[in-house]
Amino acid sequence: MSPNEFNPRLFYLDGPGGSGKTFTYNYLVVELRSRGYKVATAAWTGIAATLLIGGRTVHSLFKLPVPLLDTSSCNISPTSNYAAMLREISLFVVDESSMVPVYAFDAIDRLLRDITGNSKAFGGKVFLWGGDFRQVLPVVRHGHPSAIVENCIKSSTLWPCVAKYQLTTNMRVHQDKAEFCEWLLNLGDGKLPIRDSPPFNGCIQIPGHCVMDSVVKSVFGDELIHDRVILCPTNDESLKLNETILNLLPGQPRMYFSYDDIVSDDDNERAQYPIEFLNSLTPSGIPPHRLTLKVGAVVILLRNMNVHEGLCNGTRLQVCHMHDHSIDAEVLTGMKVGYRVLIPRIQLAPSDSGMPFVLSRCQFPLRLAYSMTINKAQGQTFAKVGLYMERPCFAHGQLYVALSRARRFADVKVEILGSTRQGTHNGDTFTANVVYRQILN
Repeated sequence: MSPNEFNPRLFYLDGPGGSGKTFTYNYLVVELRSRGYKVATAAWTGIAATLLIGGRTVHSLFKLPVPLLDTSSCNISPTSNYAAMLREISLFVVDESSMVPVYAFDAIDRLLRDITGNSKAFGGKVFLWGGDFRQVLPVVRHGHPSAIVENCIKSSTLWPCVAKYQLTTNMRVHQDKAEFCEWLLNLGDGKLPIRDSPPFNGCIQIPGHCVMDSVVKSVFGDELIHDRVILCPTNDESLKLNETILNLLPGQPRMYFSYDDIVSDDDNERAQYPIEFLNSLTPSGIPPHRLTLKVGAVVILLRNMNVHEGLCNGTRLQVCHMHDHSIDAEVLTGMKVGYRVLIPRIQLAPSDSGMPFVLSRCQFPLRLAYSMTINKAQGQTFAKVGLYMERPCFAHGQLYVALSRARRFADVKVEILGSTRQGTHNGDTFTANVVYRQILN
């Protein structure tokens, strides 16, 4: 199919965070199903999937492999019952598509052409992709900006065939807080004034009323409320903050230790990595070796366990009781708020840790969630949001995502530690705002 050939069966719904994209998706699902059509909904992140009617992750719906490569294909046989189910779908809705790698986009296209026997894009199926390219893009480990842009679905040869629609009104912020809404859009578009003299050349100014000396005290005060959160650019900062905040929660802590090994059949290779060394590692997306919890603590789930029941990567829970072999917790987010669930220990192995071996860890797939990384918070809204930065945000859209999780300026608190790329000068606070303008054009 020629990139210049327009295909009116492919659509993209663009809109800033809080503009009503999820409401639009769910309205379409209800309306079309009432007319007898079959609709499949999915999102790149598990937490976004829980907000959709019948939502699943893109990996689950299309059986995508992990990790994704340019040669990857979906694990679905054209003659299977699952392929027959996909052929019956009239509309596919995919949210958070700004995070979808181009490899996944192209693999889904090849799959649907194959199982439908139709050479048109995506087998002639109607697709509604949605998202906000001001937010974070696909993760490319140690990748340059050009590599990240090339891994975005806008780089696909099929992208010119997509019809674009836009939502413009931010429904998440209070209508009397138009200043915050406009400031967020300018932040996401990279249009805020940039300091052109040292120190902090090339940085933007954070509004003074948002800057605090202690973000923990400003966000939580004397009460650790579950609908508040502190966001950090990196995993290390988040882990340290969580340990500090847990000590403020009353009650007796309980520690759960993991069982660690490496995935290898070679005893000599396994002997090269002592257990003590493996215990010291905490790769992204993996619980710590020593997981410390208290009754009432807020935690986040690190694996998709049952998306239909609201248990997915990113679900926030509150610990109700700690057993020897399970954690009794209450769901705090998504459509299953208030449900009580038991979380067991499971075997976890990061697919792309950047290490020369694959770590295998048997542990509860949980982390404390008073603080989390900015990427993990995408798709969620909180009553109050803190931003703690020992170093500036380093990826496109991170600062925008962090500050847009709240509804108004009064709910945003920022603590910035001084460095060569951020800090305070003459009473004003500055930090870097990374925006890839080529992805927004």
